[in-house]
Amino acid sequence: MYNKTFIQSCLDGEATLFDLDEYIDYWHEHETGLTLREFLGLTPYEYQEWGKNSDSIFRDILRCRIEGIDLEKYTYMDEEDRIAARSYDEEAIEQLRKEKDE
Repeated sequence: MYNKTFIQSCLDGEATLFDLDEYIDYWHEHETGLTLREFLGLTPYEYQEWGKNSDSIFRDILRCRIEGIDLEKYTYMDEEDRIAARSYDEEAIEQLRKEKDE
């Protein structure tokens, strides 16, 4: 389970947003040789934004990764697009992943 970053595991369908705490606990309890940012698979900007926001930012990060949008650019999108992204749930993320593969 922990042989990939949290973000990559989510994108590959092997983890969900609900597994975040488990990844963080694992990082605290094991010597991974990685920073928490690296272990989770976040860019410096994404890590910084997570520190400012709640765990819900991961939905936006995943959407951006699936859509190929830089999170920093995403933050400058109009509010309508950002609201739509924040409303995505696990099923919507899975649907985006399937559409990307088609």
